[in-house]
Amino acid sequence: VIDKSLDDLDDTLKSFDDSASGQGGKENEIEDDLKEAISHLSSLRREVIMLKYFQDLSPKEIAAKIGRTVGAVNSLHFNALQDLRKILDKNRDKLNEQESK
Repeated sequence: VIDKSLDDLDDTLKSFDDSASGQGGKENEIEDDLKEAISHLSSLRREVIMLKYFQDLSPKEIAAKIGRTVGAVNSLHFNALQDLRKILDKNRDKLNEQESK
């Protein structure tokens, strides 16, 4: 189940730039939520996410850029996606609480 959620988040991040193509409403909300969640990552995890999804670098290229092994980059990427899922779920829970009051 976690892997499926991470795949969904991975797909969302991959399409992140597509939402800048003039789509509104829900897509802008998702973009804002992702930006906020990314800002809460550790600097190294945030850098891996930014390099992978916004500069379209491969794990090997990211490893060379940040001075880590490819394995470390893959681990940072995986953990960053887990963190993002937790942050987004927590934010969604807070919103649902506020709406139910």
